[in-house]
Order: sequence, then structure tokens, then C-alpha cells
Amino acid sequence: MHTLVERMLPADVLLKQGIYLQTCAHIELTLWQIVQIADGHEVGSAPDIEAYLQVKKHTPKLVAAAKKATKLIPARLGLRLAALVARTEAGLLNRNLAAHGAWFVQANSDKLHVAHYFTVPAPPGNQWHYIDRPVSRRQVDFAIEDCNLILLEAVAIRGELEGLLRERKNRPPSPTRMSTSAAALIVASFPEPGTEGGQPPHQMV
Repeated sequence: MHTLVERMLPADVLLKQGIYLQTCAHIELTLWQIVQIADGHEVGSAPDIEAYLQVKKHTPKLVAAAKKATKLIPARLGLRLAALVARTEAGLLNRNLAAHGAWFVQANSDKLHVAHYFTVPAPPGNQWHYIDRPVSRRQVDFAIEDCNLILLEAVAIRGELEGLLRERKNRPPSPTRMSTSAAALIVASFPEPGTEGGQPPHQMV
């Protein structure tokens, strides 16, 4: 049995759309986890977890929280996270088009198109825009490639932060570091490159 949408779009386009959307979903989840770790909590263990869930529900709030997190973690990771957030923010329109746009192939041209209404901030309110434009197969492939790289970097940053948090929790308290902020303790425990004990930043390949 073939659905109507399967008759409107080639199978490879539907597959790629699913890959793209799932990659975006995992980017958002990983950023949300990074925000928790930056605040000094293991993922899902924050006493006010509902507040974090409210952040997860709204992408602009999640982006803002991730930007704040860049200042709560070691600078070498904060710079990487800042670049990651900027790339994620730049791709939000593409994500909305993929998730909410109506995709179709024009019968007279065999070209892939997407149609969608969206809003942009225009104080004192929002302004509506309409998109109906062709999308090349190469644009689709590039969007997937870019998203995949963003997710790989997000997972790498999360992994490093989890390691720092675990190491901090396993250390006895230092008498010279009395800050009550778990995030501040993480930063204090891991010197920057060029200082005693510092290591050069990890480079993504």
C-alpha cells in the first residue's frame, strides 16, 4: 500500500527528510543535556527538572540557555559550544521547512518544491512570510551533511563535559575552591591551555 504522500514525493526524498529531522531532534536533545551539565547536574538529575523541560519545549529558550552555558564551562569548550549554537541557530529555518513545510514535486518540471508559512520577529509583533520555492537535491544532501557534523560536535562536547563533571564529583573538595556553583567548580578544576596542567584543546577532524 502506498500513501498519497508517497505518490507525491520520491522514496529517497522521504528517507532523507526523515534522516534530517531525526538528526535535528538529536541536536536539540544533546544541547538540552549540555545545558544541564553546564549547570552542574547529571542529565535528568536536576532537582528542578521541570524548569529544564520548559526550556526544551521552546527552541528559542533552548538556544538562549545554550548561549548562557558557553560562559559556565571551560573556555576551550565554551568557544566550541558558541560556534555550535550559532550554526544550529542559522539552520532553524531549514528545520522548520523540513518539519512543517509541504513538500511536492511539480508535475510539469519534476523539480522538488516546498511551501510553508512562517513568522519572523517584527516588533511589536511577528510578521508572516510565505515560501514556495524549488529545492535542489544537492541542497538536501548538504543540509544533511551539515546537520550530521553539528550533531557529531554536540555529542563530543557533551562527552567532554560529562567527563569533567564525573571527575569533579569523584574528587575531594579543595579548601581553596569554596564556590557553591557546581559549574564554577568544574571550570576551576580544569585549567586552560598554557597554565599548569593545561592540555591543548581537542580538535574535531
